[in-house]
Amino acid sequence: MECTNVLLVSTLMVSVNMGLFLLQKMTAEHGYVWFLPAWFTERWWDTDKLSAAFPSEKVPCTSAEMLSAIQGHFILTTDYLGEENSQIVGNCTVRNWLEAYLERLQALVSFAILFQ
Repeated sequence: MECTNVLLVSTLMVSVNMGLFLLQKMTAEHGYVWFLPAWFTERWWDTDKLSAAFPSEKVPCTSAEMLSAIQGHFILTTDYLGEENSQIVGNCTVRNWLEAYLERLQALVSFAILFQ
């Protein structure tokens, strides 16, 4: 199975499970808040698209209902940069690197604005 198909199938499984929770009224409207992993694919909640792609599967809710169910959700992810005072390659800290990166990014944005 290709990677794309694996992602589609896993997305379908997540959407079906979320749809079942929606039917059980496990939404923010009913006092629930969802904590979702950051690795979900883009538009994973689009059950209308998934239903069209997999007609034999029964996703028990629409995309609009899914968006309503996850309203106010939180996304869980990891810390990509590490502790601010951690020493990194180049004999600087994560904080020093991030400050230099943001300065360079701002310079690029300012430069790009000149040519608009």
